[in-house]
Amino acid sequence: MESTIRVRPRILFAGARTGQDFNTLKDVGDLFAVSDPRELGQAELLWVDCAATPPDRSAPLLQAALDIGKPLVLHHMDRPTQELLSRVTGTRLELHDTPLLVRREARANTPSHYSLTLLDQPVIASTTDDTAPHHPPPAPRPTSPPKEIKSRQDWGKRLAAHLARPTLDLGGPGLIPPPGVKFGVRTLHRSYLFFLKNDSFPNETNEPRVQFGEIRLSTSFYAYLENGGPGTSYVLICIQQATSHCDPLMMDKDFAKGYWLFESSPTVGAVPTALLTTSPDATNGPRVVTQLSIPLHVKYLREGSCASQYWAATHGPVSRITEGWGLRNTSDVQFGLASWRHLHLAPWSAHDDPPGEFNHWKSKMYDSTSEPKNRVKRLNTLANSTYTVESVAAWRINAGPPPAPSSLRLVEHLRLGFIAFGYFPSTSAKHLKSELRVSTPSSPLELDLASVTNIPSPCG
Repeated sequence: MESTIRVRPRILFAGARTGQDFNTLKDVGDLFAVSDPRELGQAELLWVDCAATPPDRSAPLLQAALDIGKPLVLHHMDRPTQELLSRVTGTRLELHDTPLLVRREARANTPSHYSLTLLDQPVIASTTDDTAPHHPPPAPRPTSPPKEIKSRQDWGKRLAAHLARPTLDLGGPGLIPPPGVKFGVRTLHRSYLFFLKNDSFPNETNEPRVQFGEIRLSTSFYAYLENGGPGTSYVLICIQQATSHCDPLMMDKDFAKGYWLFESSPTVGAVPTALLTTSPDATNGPRVVTQLSIPLHVKYLREGSCASQYWAATHGPVSRITEGWGLRNTSDVQFGLASWRHLHLAPWSAHDDPPGEFNHWKSKMYDSTSEPKNRVKRLNTLANSTYTVESVAAWRINAGPPPAPSSLRLVEHLRLGFIAFGYFPSTSAKHLKSELRVSTPSSPLELDLASVTNIPSPCG
């Protein structure tokens, strides 16, 4: 029989006992104040409210937590804390008020591996309706506790979920080089809860917004020092997974269907560094394959001594069934921008008949030959379920001579399109559609490749 006893995590807290962080966290776990970094051994998590903790006090805590592999949350990060995190991990994130969960992944074959998780952020979806006077299909009426209680419960749930979620290793063993190669891994996780403004659904609820779904982005960056030839360079390989889930507003009736996913467009760029390669390639399905192989000229141990050798970093093949969907690789090789467009093809093609061209697609979306007349056709299975896409991109960055800057700025985001169809004889326009557009905030990330790849190596 499953135990109903809930074990509360022990949280070592640095910050003001009268602040919002403390009041929220005391409902999540058992808090105790920090007075010495050595007390970290008693905690499952270190939480630092940077706005109420001087940098000279937070610095040893941050370093000690990462050294012993304790999860660390930094909230209200100030510039000194960002600089410190950058020195320790070789990673700089432009954060505003989003808590950041940092872990050091202690594994023998990847001595330089940190994972960073941005705790959930809200995203407001924008609606684009056709010109007919109508409203989209109504949302289910939510039943919610009072806002202040809901906020704490959701916050505690999200933190618990992030702590319990195993670290997602993207890429696999084919990207781990032989001993002696200088390399490192940085993994970034983000979750976005997206909402609709309440004015999209008149008279349904007094809540100012309605939760619509969730987006999860996980990206692993593998950085290598290519030092086996006359010149020196860095090679960066990015593995990205994007998962979208949307069902609270799904309607599936004869005369109205939606909202359901018809487009997913992930993007990652190291502008203006030219791309080496990207995958997957454009296809109309029913299967998408992601794979990569890049030969690197590196120094590594072989038969007891270091030598310059070629070694291939490989990923995949990873195969995903995408029946009824197509893929367009829209990357710009020279500009360093890797991007893809996954789009709905059946029963209505978002590529051949874009949603904005109302008269083109409406005849393909409605079945006027069966009873009842003008019934909306069946939905595509992938379009109203959890949908995951995976992509890979690689860049080569010159490291000199003369020594070139080793910091590389990357930006990535995900755009989603949802659509609803309806037929309402009482309105002046009988065939109706409404679109939702969701775009995650751009997440600028700066990697210091020299720092990321700086691991002890017998090959220099």
